[in-house]
Amino acid sequence: MPATTTPPPEFLEAVASLRAIRPRPELIVAALDAPPRLAPYTWAFSVEADAGRSPGEELDEPDTSGRLILLHDPAGQDAWEGTFRLVCFVQARLDPEQLGDEMLPVVG
Repeated sequence: MPATTTPPPEFLEAVASLRAIRPRPELIVAALDAPPRLAPYTWAFSVEADAGRSPGEELDEPDTSGRLILLHDPAGQDAWEGTFRLVCFVQARLDPEQLGDEMLPVVG
């Protein structure tokens, strides 16, 4: 976020909406530093999950992890076709028999 300007109200509202989510107990959600050069205003968080994790249990190596990054450019960007963009990265552990499944890329 630019240090010299106050974030626009629509960006603050979007961040407040994302912060208000109440994730399932087996998920670990944490704020992240968002990449600063992708847009004038950015905000991000990470999520880790493990189907076998008990609530409150730490994860050494989660089954699934991801990041959600909120980007906002009040001037808009042609490629976005608007002023906001959400970028999501997900990494998931697969069972060996899933690797040959032809539908995996389609579903993913």
